[in-house]
Amino acid sequence: MRTFVVIPAPSEACHVGATVDRLCASFRRERIAYDVIVVDEGSTDGTAAEIAARATADRKLVIDASPTCSSACSSGEAATT
Repeated sequence: MRTFVVIPAPSEACHVGATVDRLCASFRRERIAYDVIVVDEGSTDGTAAEIAARATADRKLVIDASPTCSSACSSGEAATT
């Protein structure tokens, strides 16, 4: 079984990095297969850069530039099938 998480993160550069770090660490510690999709929603504050830096080191982490969370959730759902 694999767990997929979609995180809407509009203009969350100051919080998203720590949130994603803790979430991924928890999955690894518990040996849960996972993918995390962070939805940037067009942020202008560096949210995408925060996630891109982490995605380089963790292939299970993806940034989605969808304009809305609902479209990103649809993308995430499509990725699971």
